[in-house]
Amino acid sequence: MFKVEQSINGTTYVYQVTAYWDSAKKQSRQKRVCIGKKDPRTGELIPSKAQIRPRGCRDYGNFHLLHSIAIELELTDALKEHFPDTWQEILTCAFYEISERKPLYLCEQWSESTETIDGITLTSQRISELLQELGKSDRERQAFFKSWARHRAEQEYLAFDITSVSSYSKLIEFLEYGYNRDGEDLPQINLAMLFGETSLLPIFYSTSQGSIRDMSTLSNMILQAEYLEMKKTRFVMDKGFYSDANVAEMLKKRVKFAVSVPFTTLLAKRLVEKSRKSICSPGKSFMLNGDIIYYEKYPLHSHNSRLSAFVYYDERHFLDSKEALLKRIMLLEQKLSGKNAIPRAMRDPCLKYLVTRHSKHGLLLHRKDQAIHDALLYRGYVVILSNDMRDPYDMLCVYRAKDAVERAFDNMKNELDLKRLRVHSETAMTGRTFLCFIALILYSWLDKKMKESDLYKRFTQEEVMAQLKRLKIVDLDERRKMLTEISKNQIYLFDHLDIARPEPA
Repeated sequence: MFKVEQSINGTTYVYQVTAYWDSAKKQSRQKRVCIGKKDPRTGELIPSKAQIRPRGCRDYGNFHLLHSIAIELELTDALKEHFPDTWQEILTCAFYEISERKPLYLCEQWSESTETIDGITLTSQRISELLQELGKSDRERQAFFKSWARHRAEQEYLAFDITSVSSYSKLIEFLEYGYNRDGEDLPQINLAMLFGETSLLPIFYSTSQGSIRDMSTLSNMILQAEYLEMKKTRFVMDKGFYSDANVAEMLKKRVKFAVSVPFTTLLAKRLVEKSRKSICSPGKSFMLNGDIIYYEKYPLHSHNSRLSAFVYYDERHFLDSKEALLKRIMLLEQKLSGKNAIPRAMRDPCLKYLVTRHSKHGLLLHRKDQAIHDALLYRGYVVILSNDMRDPYDMLCVYRAKDAVERAFDNMKNELDLKRLRVHSETAMTGRTFLCFIALILYSWLDKKMKESDLYKRFTQEEVMAQLKRLKIVDLDERRKMLTEISKNQIYLFDHLDIARPEPA
């Protein structure tokens, strides 16, 4: 085997020549393969593409998408400012959580096979150290929240809600038993969050002991909003946060708010009864998301302040609720038909709507009309109290937009793996929730963009990541990289998400 050179049109090509014996022709022959050309200035060999042996290959499309989102939101700049030594690792963890939906301790293998900022690889040991560092960085976290809130929330309504996050750990004093929203018999922390209803991005969160009630958390969140200098914000809350004390405090501190009033209160019941006969007036109705909504509006005075009470009625929701309840009762009657007694293991909640009597022919069942009527009495109604909004349509739009918080909590627990805290110290717990908050910012942007572009009709977020991971970056040598060909699906996704397509290296 040897090399020869040949000049063609002024370019010197280099060939690798291999001698072999041709048994058919009974003679020695040669096979030539072009391995490159000479650089006219230096005389060095420039290998041909066919001769280049890649040094490595990594997933790139998912990294490009998430990195571009972080830059567009100026999240990268905010993290660089307040976490100058660890911002790359924070974003790498966030990118991993969105790409993989797997426990954080499995990040090492992913970071080895995926493009990362500055090419970092996160070992399990380093992730544990990072959680501890972030958990101890109280001042840096608060400074980050302050700049992030100032950047994102000056003109936004802020939806406020709270969820519980459970853990099996017995070493975290912060964990306590309380009202668990997932119905689990485990100690928990409470996680409260402010969420922008325009941007649909999380703005701030705080944690508290698991035994602290929702209404107590609101008081602390108002103080946090003041500290973060979020002066032009409005709190939008569900009925779990309604109380006379909370309303009084928000009025005292001149907080603009809209809160749902639960039907356990005399106020909500009285307003619905006052509206029952007149609310279905065609003149007081509008359409929202395809539903016809009827309304009444009443002025109220409370704690020396003027308030507006809005009563809404969705007739379709009432009819659907009535039909669903009656079907459940009828299915229960079918199960009990022909039986001599109610099975001891049966715990059907619809049993309370039936009167059962024993006879020689089996159970006799009669429906409790009044109980069924009472169960449906307030179905389809919503009562909202506000010191800010005046228009019934705008008020309901703002209130319904708070569903973004509930979606965010669901995504955080089920998609970003925070349903269980797999940490064993309060410091690591603090760092873990902060990492999840950063991931949730990126996830929420992607969720909103996919809804706006109707991408959910064709892809889930997992499918988006799977498609983009097929776009690879190849290390040709120490200096040169090559991007594999971009597919039609990848072009479609980048274009519909308004993210610039990656350029070949």
